[in-house]
Amino acid sequence: LSQTSTNAASFVRAGWSAGQSTTAIAIDRQAGDLWIALHGGDGAPLHRLQLISGRRLETIDVTSEPAAEIVGLEIVSDGVLALDRAGRRVLKRAGRSQAVAAYASLPSDVVANSLTAARSALYVAHMNGLLRIDFATRRGQPLTAPAAAALAGWHSIAWHDGVLIGIQQ
Repeated sequence: LSQTSTNAASFVRAGWSAGQSTTAIAIDRQAGDLWIALHGGDGAPLHRLQLISGRRLETIDVTSEPAAEIVGLEIVSDGVLALDRAGRRVLKRAGRSQAVAAYASLPSDVVANSLTAARSALYVAHMNGLLRIDFATRRGQPLTAPAAAALAGWHSIAWHDGVLIGIQQ
């Protein structure tokens, strides 16, 4: 939905994903690109589309063992971060590289649902809480809260104007 014209436009045609399901999207406002992660076939491809037209610019295959399940995408200043639920890790595609590489590992008890980036850290939401991954060290630390605040059941999170916003089940 265009913010200026308020017109809706379909960016893709039926069957463009070859039967795979869209699992995550992110907009690179600086470059004018739309990133889409798919799941359900061989691998977990990332597609970069031109935001204004929906034209596919490139496809990056995420091949790994176990097979990746990308459930979150986040645009950062030097690339794209992808949250891999199955591999319990954050992957990164730096610059215009055709490959993704491991960026940070998640604890074995974390089944991740969502990620978002703040100025100095990446936040990962999971069913048992929130994890803060420092950009400088790439190490994760669970967030804590007062006993009255429940940090379980996170489904989706976003960072906006210095505030972490989330949806809990």
